Amino acid sequence: MSQQLGVDQIASRGQTASGNPLRLLYAGYLLEYKGVQSIIDSLYELIHVRRFCDFRLTIVGEGDYKSHLVRRSKDLGVDDFIEWKPFLSHSQHVEEMKKADILLQLPRSEAYGLIVAEALAMGIPAIVSQGTALEEFIEEPGCFGVEMPPNPSEVVDLILRVSGSGVAVGPSSGKIRTWSEVAADYERVFLMLLERE
Repeated sequence: MSQQLGVDQIASRGQTASGNPLRLLYAGYLLEYKGVQSIIDSLYELIHVRRFCDFRLTIVGEGDYKSHLVRRSKDLGVDDFIEWKPFLSHSQHVEEMKKADILLQLPRSEAYGLIVAEALAMGIPAIVSQGTALEEFIEEPGCFGVEMPPNPSEVVDLILRVSGSGVAVGPSSGKIRTWSEVAADYERVFLMLLERE
């Protein structure tokens, strides 16, 4: 049986939330391999090259790389567009996710994609890096992949395309299911194994 990801509930809103400003979200550890620097580089492209400033990026997380990321955002002149938050309780995390228009996860390496599963289950589009475990979600409506290393121009193209399209979002392949559905599958497998003995 392949690994199953569970979410609390599937409550897709069907399309991106259309709000002003555009709300971008990263949530996770602030470590070099998590690729938050690629998101910050993309903000530079968004603001200083494309002249799009009607957005806000919320970065939720903690880690050893945070001071580097804060310095990089200041050096690139994008720090006024970023709100930094520590890790949140589960209920606060859910509320922060509900406010997001697009989830950005661009790690160089990733073993699990629970944050992406949660976003898609809530109807929030995601932009993820290909070549990691997050790639399995690219076939889901509303999940878009970028090649590694992320090209800021390509990331910005996707942000602008997704934000302006009202793209439908939501799990369709059966990879994203509620925890109760996942638990029922494991229970069936366990009972099958017991019957064989």
